[in-house]
Amino acid sequence: MKNKWLPIFIGLLITVGILFLRSAANPVIESVLKRLDHIDYDIRLNLTKIEPYSGKVPIAVIDIDAKSIEAIGRWPWPRSKIAELIVRLKDQGVAVIGFDVVFSDKDINAAQAVIDMLKGEKYEDPQLFEYLNALRPLFDSDIVLSKTLTTGDVVLGLFFYNQIDQAQPNRGALPSPLLELEPSLADHYVVMGMNSYIGNLPKIHNPGQNAGFLTFVSGVDGVVRRVPILLRYEDGLYPSLSLEAVRLYLLEDNVKLQTVQINDDIVIDSLTLGDLRVPLEAEGRMLIPYRGPAKTFPTISIADLFDGKDFSDQLSGAIVFVGASAFTLNDLITTPLEKMSYPGVEVHANIAAAIIDQHFLHYPSWAIGFEAAAIIVFGVLLSIILPFVSSILLVLIVMLCMGAVIGFNTYMWMEYGIVLPEVLTEISILFIALFNLMYGFTVEGRQRRQIKTMFGQYVPSRYIDKIMDAHQDTSLQGESREMTVLFTDIRSFTSISEKLNDATKIKEFLSQLFTPLTEVIFDHDGTIDKYVGDMIIAFWGAPLEDEAHAEHALDAALSMLAKVDEMQSEFREIGIDEVKISCGLNTGVMNVGDMGSKYRRSYTVLGDAVNLGSRVESLTKYYGVACIVTDTLRVKADNYCYRHLDCVRVKGKEDGVDIYEPLGLKDDVTQGVLDVLERERQALEAYRAQDWTKALEQFNTLLETFPEKLFYQLYLDRIKEFQQSPPGEDWDGVYTWTRK
Repeated sequence: MKNKWLPIFIGLLITVGILFLRSAANPVIESVLKRLDHIDYDIRLNLTKIEPYSGKVPIAVIDIDAKSIEAIGRWPWPRSKIAELIVRLKDQGVAVIGFDVVFSDKDINAAQAVIDMLKGEKYEDPQLFEYLNALRPLFDSDIVLSKTLTTGDVVLGLFFYNQIDQAQPNRGALPSPLLELEPSLADHYVVMGMNSYIGNLPKIHNPGQNAGFLTFVSGVDGVVRRVPILLRYEDGLYPSLSLEAVRLYLLEDNVKLQTVQINDDIVIDSLTLGDLRVPLEAEGRMLIPYRGPAKTFPTISIADLFDGKDFSDQLSGAIVFVGASAFTLNDLITTPLEKMSYPGVEVHANIAAAIIDQHFLHYPSWAIGFEAAAIIVFGVLLSIILPFVSSILLVLIVMLCMGAVIGFNTYMWMEYGIVLPEVLTEISILFIALFNLMYGFTVEGRQRRQIKTMFGQYVPSRYIDKIMDAHQDTSLQGESREMTVLFTDIRSFTSISEKLNDATKIKEFLSQLFTPLTEVIFDHDGTIDKYVGDMIIAFWGAPLEDEAHAEHALDAALSMLAKVDEMQSEFREIGIDEVKISCGLNTGVMNVGDMGSKYRRSYTVLGDAVNLGSRVESLTKYYGVACIVTDTLRVKADNYCYRHLDCVRVKGKEDGVDIYEPLGLKDDVTQGVLDVLERERQALEAYRAQDWTKALEQFNTLLETFPEKLFYQLYLDRIKEFQQSPPGEDWDGVYTWTRK
């Protein structure tokens, strides 16, 4: 029994790890899990029997196909042709027409085109121009289409989209929203929001004209599995083309939302059209219950309609969607059933059929909780049982568990349209089984993995290899040694957070910045202490001793500043004009080791020397510099040239500390810089001698030459204060900072 505790424990650990994967707020992990869920969903959709549409309400697709373009001409067709199409469809008995098209641009007026051409040829015939101008209204096909739209139930399309800077103005007319949100609660609704739109020409969009959006949102792999049914623009909720077409067919104005309050968020669980309920997922989206491949619904070429063929048996009383399957019109999408060959217009037909049939594929809000429960149940049972069974019995038990998971999820899919995630449950079962099969191999490399686990979150992998190859002491016990600590902070992080105004975007920004900065620290043999909000704390000199810890730390700090400068174009792409960081470094005796409680531990550094590093970093904003180091570091890293900024007494310290700005390696500093440093030295000497007149004159001269140097003005302000209230004859030149 004793040798079974380890596989039991590891099995439970695998279970916890799988649960952590699902809950981890990491974009890479989330992307991988979504990809796995999508693959599993696509396989199930292709393998399960698809329920055919009942046909309670005829639904058809009116196709702008290659045959139609060849017969009528290249797209876009004159609006008079669209008007004629509407008339022909009405003559066939169509009830509602939905256009997967946006008429956002003016149509060509033939009379105006002739006028423009003749003027271009400098042809002068006032009578002819007067005659052509009189004919212009007769050739205005936009007006023809507008008048035709008033004769029947037609839903026009429009696009909602997001643009970062909103440089492009909105175009066309915006219909009335399906529902108005109360302004005070609007921001609490968890629904996909857009800030821009392209609508139909106001000349075409008559008052009260019905319209629905055509906006699709594909997955990261380009496959369209879900579509938004509702979108928010300003304080209004707007319907998709399919939802609006069904609503118009039913003549149903009684549209209501069923919501769930989660903390401050209002989540839309479903909406109702009279007696019909439409379940929704996160942000007002719906899984598309595809009824089959392309042309599952009756599809009629527009060319055949214009040839006068009779389709009334298919179109009488029908909801039809007008869209394109012609390859040249670029409206073909990738679905779980077909790759780059499925007409986008048929998505609207599938959604309309689902609403009418009340046949949905739905990912319920409790699905993640159900998956977590399944992972826990199977994980605990298998962790306890598998260590005690033979290999053959282990395989049989695992197959039984996998069959139970797949069978139950398939039953819920087929009977209730409920889509439950199963990939992580299956992965947890397989991982626990594989571990028990490979237990001997796992034990064999335990010590090396233990070392990697011990230090993996603190130091780079090559550093771990160095520890193991050198056979050095890898104990985490606390000890005191001379080290260098680095504090790095993001300037104006509050304003950056306000500008991003989204927790996910802030998290992604920090990851985008901290990842390369951590790489810089690792490249210079540094150890990550922790990330605290917008701050990185690192140290040099542990777990391996490093005689050049001060130099390596300063090299890393200056490389981090340079790296942030290189990344400015990346930050501008996400809407941040400029990102600046500041660094504070101190060298001294510190306590280092694995510290904490039995509940939470961390390999970290403590002590007055660490606190001083934090204090000098906070001074960077007052002196207008990006990096400040203490005198103890300057002595250790004497291959650098420094600017003596001040001698200060920071909060929590009694003794004065000389602080410096590193300017670069001594060999790289120009004579001009050295001359400026000498002038600063003389000004500081006069300042400490309380020769206020001389110091004032010299700092004024420096400020006139270098107006961007903030600390010159800082000294000028101090001198003026000391002229009014002298510090006394026993003043030691130390300035006391009371702020952190």
